Amino acid sequence: MGFPFIMPKVKSGDYYFGLFLKEKKGVGCVLYKKNNKIVLLAKEHFQYTEGWEHITEDVDNLLSRLESKVGCHLEKTIFFFFSHFIDENENVIKRPYSTKIKELSNALSLKAIGYIECNDAVSSYLTKYDKFPLTTILIEIDSNNLGIFIYKSGYKKLHKTVSRTDSIIEDILSVFQGQQEGFLLPSRIVLYNSSNLAEESSTIISYRWSSDLFVQTPRVEVMKEEDVLQSLITIFESQICKTEVQNDETYHPKESNTIMGFVIGEDIKNNSNINNQSKVFNLSKVVNLPKKINLSLFKNTYSSVKSLFNRSIFFPVIGIIVLLFSIFCVEFFFHKAKLTVLIPSKILQKDVNIQGQINGLSQDSVFITVSSFSAKLSESASVTGKRDIGEKSKGEVTLYNYDDKEIIIQKGTTIKVDTFSFQTTGEGKIPGATLASDASAKLPGKAKVSVLANVLGPENNLEKNKRFTVGDLPFSTVFAINELSFSGGTKSSVTTVSKKDIDDLKQILITKAKKTPQINDIKQLGKNADVLIDLTEVNLTGVISSKEVGEEGNNVVVTATAITQYYNFSREEMKKLIQSQLNELVLTGFRLDLKNIDYQIIKSTRTKNQFKMIVSVKAKALKNIDIKKIPNLIRGKQKDQISTILKSQFDLSDYSIQILPDLPLINTRLPFLEKNISLISQDL
Repeated sequence: MGFPFIMPKVKSGDYYFGLFLKEKKGVGCVLYKKNNKIVLLAKEHFQYTEGWEHITEDVDNLLSRLESKVGCHLEKTIFFFFSHFIDENENVIKRPYSTKIKELSNALSLKAIGYIECNDAVSSYLTKYDKFPLTTILIEIDSNNLGIFIYKSGYKKLHKTVSRTDSIIEDILSVFQGQQEGFLLPSRIVLYNSSNLAEESSTIISYRWSSDLFVQTPRVEVMKEEDVLQSLITIFESQICKTEVQNDETYHPKESNTIMGFVIGEDIKNNSNINNQSKVFNLSKVVNLPKKINLSLFKNTYSSVKSLFNRSIFFPVIGIIVLLFSIFCVEFFFHKAKLTVLIPSKILQKDVNIQGQINGLSQDSVFITVSSFSAKLSESASVTGKRDIGEKSKGEVTLYNYDDKEIIIQKGTTIKVDTFSFQTTGEGKIPGATLASDASAKLPGKAKVSVLANVLGPENNLEKNKRFTVGDLPFSTVFAINELSFSGGTKSSVTTVSKKDIDDLKQILITKAKKTPQINDIKQLGKNADVLIDLTEVNLTGVISSKEVGEEGNNVVVTATAITQYYNFSREEMKKLIQSQLNELVLTGFRLDLKNIDYQIIKSTRTKNQFKMIVSVKAKALKNIDIKKIPNLIRGKQKDQISTILKSQFDLSDYSIQILPDLPLINTRLPFLEKNISLISQDL
């Protein structure tokens, strides 16, 4: 990606002042160019005291501090801007800001060499990092503005700048919903601001996006500050170094006071008044063909060839040519060797403590990214609840009252005999006791009332003439007798859905969401990502049960949408931290490569944005041998010489070799062509 407005006039070993200006704050950095590379020497964030009104004083103070740090005077300046500072139609810095930059450059004697738009640098960086054409939504977050860029297959489909409100979701939706119906957005969102975006990223991750906008729940990433700055520096490096080489070899531009569309000390120029500079080319000398063909030379050559055909050596010469050609073909196409060397190694095992953090950067901790995915899951199980069904036993009893007064038995009064209890289904009035006509005996008052058993079951079908207590009344005064047997009591058990069945299935879904979908989700996170499984958080929504609690059945199915939040990190960053802790265990003459490090996270804990991990590491340190030199040293050598060469040059004694084709003379010598020697290294 080229930036034609950058016209550097620098030489090897130059210093540059990089100034990243935003709405309310900025970042200043010192860049050093040496051997066509740009190196970041120092950087510092700064807040504007009163917006852009006093930005000259703010930058002056920043410049002084940076110059003190690096011990040099800074003049040449490259500016970095967000997209809302740039006029989309004119492709120049908007006039209010360009005026301030002009004043700033004059007041501080800065030599502005151009500007770079942050979006261009970030998209180029991500394309290079992913190694695929960019299909992503970039959201550029400033204090009062949002810049939204939609890329598909490397092409910018949309660029929109909106003013920020209290709801960042509403701001983003105002852009997304403005797209034509059926336009599906990329399922990856990258936020960047060169500062902390934890609040914004959490809001976007937790929002439930409409299926009309995304095919699946988008993955949200926050680009680290160091990556944003590195992307700007990388673009600047490619432009400043490339342009300088072209400048030295092809043309020498005329000195001009024009900087990024404005003129230091003058009014802004009109494009029509800019004179095109001519380029001077160093043309190569043209070689012309001769005008006449030398016929005598042609005749002499023809005569020599003709005499050759008349001589007796023609066939031997042809035979030699065919033989040499055959040898060449065999050597070029068929003579091959496969050499396997065993490299000495040492096994390293250790449990190490690794720190992680969501915000901020540190050389001794891994950067943790929060990602969210959703999936619809279901699980079934056999029910464990039980419920009795049937009928209660019923009948009629006669109430006896030996008290002189009338007694009223209320509906629902309990009568008991042994362990069996019943309740009256109606009210019973028992008259008081009376004397017999001859006064020889006291006759009890009597009343009949219906009763119903308190529980199900045939055991309550009692025989007749059982005596029952009535409520809390004394048995000697009031009692009941069933003159007929009770009947109708039945009972059977059925299986039903219990609350525990539903709760157990929900827990199974949570466990399943943490483990089962991991394969597909990690692919979305990237091949170089690992997840802290034991810190994964799952929230079940839209839980639906095929049966209600208490409903009869043999099994129940629970379906829910699991929203899973993962804490993931770069596998390569983790291996680099492990490598730094294991280097002290590596013996002299051995090396520890990242690809030979395996690890497993035993335990991880989280406190707010800080993480602690206990990591079990098993690594293999290999003897430091440059095996790429072996094919060149052994090509064309006899097979029995290989052992001596490997031992003397590389201190290797274990190897195996196979030479094809297995023919005499060929199978005892290695190929003369290095490309036909296949080298395989294995750990010993």
